[in-house]
Amino acid sequence: RSVFEKPGFIAIYNVRGTELSGEPIAASALLQPGAYDLVSIAMPARLNNRAQYGAVIYIDNGNGTFSATDDMPLRNENAAILFAQFTVTQ
Repeated sequence: RSVFEKPGFIAIYNVRGTELSGEPIAASALLQPGAYDLVSIAMPARLNNRAQYGAVIYIDNGNGTFSATDDMPLRNENAAILFAQFTVTQ
């Protein structure tokens, strides 16, 4: 479940070990404040079987368009980006 206090996005990254890798491979449309049990994200390509991915919540900078550079990812007390790691099984 994802809960947003402000408008934002969920971005998907590749994960290597326990770290996010590279740029986001996809992002949701703008999500308004509220709780979401399911969020659809259009993937540009098929995800790899057994590969590791991470979902990151970003807070919108106010323009309604996702930008990994301009929008703010959620971070922990050590300033590390928070993400939910998952594995694809087909």
